[in-house]
Amino acid sequence: MEQTPGKNAASIPVLQYQQVYTLPITKDSSTPSPLLRALAFSPDGRYFAGAFDRYVTIWRSKESQEGEEDTEEKWTQIFDFRIDDRSASEEITCLSWMPTGHILIGSNIGDVKIILLRDDDTLVRGFQSSTHPVRFVTLDRTGRLLAVVSGQHKIGIWQWIDSQECWSRVHSLPPPEKRLASDDAVEVTSIHWERSGQSTLIISYLNHGILYGGSLSPDGQHFAIPNRKGTFDIYNLSSRDKLDWLHDPDLQEAQKHVGLRSRPGVFIHGGLYFVGASIGKVNIWNTARSIRGQRLSLEDGFENSPVTLLTVSNTDGTQPIDSYRIAACTQGPKQVIQVWKASGRGYVPSVSVAERSVPSHPPTTGPSTLVTGMLIGGLAVHAASTAYMGLF
Repeated sequence: MEQTPGKNAASIPVLQYQQVYTLPITKDSSTPSPLLRALAFSPDGRYFAGAFDRYVTIWRSKESQEGEEDTEEKWTQIFDFRIDDRSASEEITCLSWMPTGHILIGSNIGDVKIILLRDDDTLVRGFQSSTHPVRFVTLDRTGRLLAVVSGQHKIGIWQWIDSQECWSRVHSLPPPEKRLASDDAVEVTSIHWERSGQSTLIISYLNHGILYGGSLSPDGQHFAIPNRKGTFDIYNLSSRDKLDWLHDPDLQEAQKHVGLRSRPGVFIHGGLYFVGASIGKVNIWNTARSIRGQRLSLEDGFENSPVTLLTVSNTDGTQPIDSYRIAACTQGPKQVIQVWKASGRGYVPSVSVAERSVPSHPPTTGPSTLVTGMLIGGLAVHAASTAYMGLF
């Protein structure tokens, strides 16, 4: 059986994440606080951005002084980007912070804003991509191709034109052909630029029922989706086979069907680990062994709250950095951002995986296979490149 997607299990370093910061978002007052809608780390993990209804706030970590404990951090609010008051009905719908350093913001009137924090100033550009709400926006590794999803399935590819200093639409992607008879509309559930090769998009769709998101591994070979067990399944995109499912040893039966649509997850550390949201916690799995390596629990009072916002700093860079961070937040009405950090100095293991055993996988009624355009269980996946836009 193929390993997922890590290499030799014995060679995998094990990091330990520790909680270092808690930021209350909502306040106990008669006036309801705006809920946090999206959360994103900068690539180096020194900043994180939070999107609310009509503004984005950016926080920066305070550097630890020599001799200070490394178990707690202080974060300071440094910047607010607010929607123009003249656009009274506009609200923020999505937020991402790309490896290129660009902050991408989408709104319900089809606008896209691109923010770049610089040492001496802040650059803000924007354009209207559609008349429909923007649901996803992502930039390729060159920083010159922008994919924007608006409405349920409208996908536009925009290219930066140096001579005109503007974004120009160069492609529109049609939705995939329906493979099952259904009255449900085709809907985009995730979109990713494949990072290891040419500018290729991996897009997941749904067109008959249960709504899933998805996460692409750094090498573009594996795709993870939430499952009905309350965890995640990992598929090989080339063979379209399910390689394994990630086990959560303390998930209760009653929690296994909660939050399918809003449960995020992401491959980290080159695909050697996968971090996924759950009920009252975040799990980190060792992908080569398909077992949980660490559980990051939310603070008291949030034990039964689904984690709906999850972000990680860039763990896949070629240059060594001092630390890696994970942040999570629940959907409300009470919200607290929690930040965990692992030392990256030398990338040396600091703890061992505690959970060594996993129950045998339950039998299935049929093969779990990713077929062209559809995944059994409700997810369609389709790949498109800038040279040829079509199903793979």
